Amino acid sequence: MELYINGNQIEFIPDEIVHMINLQTIDLSNNQFSEFPQALIYLEQLSSLIYSQKYGIHIDKLPDDIIHLYNLKNLDLSHNIFYEIPQMIYSLTKLECLDLSYNLLTAIENSRFKQLNNLKQIKLNGNKFTSFSSTLYQLETFNIKANPQCLAPPNDFIEEKYISAVSNLFVQINDQYEDKLFEIYKQIVIKNLTNYDIETFLIRLKLSQNDINHFRKNYYHLKREEKIEILLHIWKQKRDSLANCDTLYKLAHLIGDKKLLQQMQKAYLLARKIRI
Repeated sequence: MELYINGNQIEFIPDEIVHMINLQTIDLSNNQFSEFPQALIYLEQLSSLIYSQKYGIHIDKLPDDIIHLYNLKNLDLSHNIFYEIPQMIYSLTKLECLDLSYNLLTAIENSRFKQLNNLKQIKLNGNKFTSFSSTLYQLETFNIKANPQCLAPPNDFIEEKYISAVSNLFVQINDQYEDKLFEIYKQIVIKNLTNYDIETFLIRLKLSQNDINHFRKNYYHLKREEKIEILLHIWKQKRDSLANCDTLYKLAHLIGDKKLLQQMQKAYLLARKIRI
């Protein structure tokens, strides 16, 4: 059973709604509730609750008893004024989709966020985050655009090397810098990959046998740095847009040169003009 009463001037929900015991979806968006309707907490079969108030009255808290909606899989609280993620949301462990876009959020409790082990999609765009937990990058879908204060990769990226953080965060927020950062990374690889076997590097790049043969025939006489630069150029041409900062960092990670990784991390931080 579904109930859509969005886009009205409704100010309260009658207590009789508790008798709709088979209600699974309810959309209360863009109405005039002064607070979250308390009667909803008795609708234990709800799997989808939409409470987006772009054109309604915003709320900044939820009732503690919302934890009784333990069957919720989709929760939309976008366009409200939450300053932090309500603690009780972390108890809704069946959640698969969570929309908290266009609120006033600044942080995620990383340890508690991991309790949402069924979560597949989260929307956090349009908030006030200054950085993001690397936990987000393990989800199937996430949206972190339009967080203008976000200038840094997540702190735990630096510590735990969650590789996808570099490209996903960097491209989504400042994609005009992707090419510049890639060139910086490339130069670091060229200058710092001093003790790595060229033949092993060929394998890591996963070039075709024709490309490998062409390289061996025409460029093997060059200096080491020149060889690496040519190989990266071939790799970039073959992979096109897939050869981005993310994949270049992954490549460095596979090589396993700690000094090389440190140089790339340092370059990223300097390029973004941040300190952690």
